[in-house]
Amino acid sequence: MKVAALIKQIPAVESLKLDREGRLVRAGVVLEMNAYCRRAVSLAIMLSARTAGRCTVLTLAPESGEEVIRDALAAGADDGILISDPAFSGSDTLATARALAAALRKIDAVDLVTCGLNSVDADIGIVGDWRDVVPLLAPRLVSRDLTASARPRAHACRAEPSRSGA
Repeated sequence: MKVAALIKQIPAVESLKLDREGRLVRAGVVLEMNAYCRRAVSLAIMLSARTAGRCTVLTLAPESGEEVIRDALAAGADDGILISDPAFSGSDTLATARALAAALRKIDAVDLVTCGLNSVDADIGIVGDWRDVVPLLAPRLVSRDLTASARPRAHACRAEPSRSGA
């Protein structure tokens, strides 16, 4: 089984602070993989190992995102993809979903997508909260339907052929 895990780099919890405009400060702070994403990576590694498959991790981040890719590879992931471009800076939920969906479409025959519950930095489930994954990612995975399977603090979304045959 080919499993993809969507991960996010965030400021370390002890580094979380807001600037004068109320935005999260990301520059000059210690960065790490979101704790819930670590669970998604563990689940993806376990499932791909049980099925003699492969685990690929993806993140949409600036160049510093390489570090969370390295962390996932060290944990046992087979491949890592960093989606990075200055044009993505400040992306909203829809732009993030579009970019991740486009990257997922380029990975040949992904059977399962795992993601964390939400991000600790903004407490938003752009990628991980099943209520957001299904409506934002599924329509953008042209020939795939995603259904969420709730797990404690990690979600697995099985990609299945579309009923419409697309």
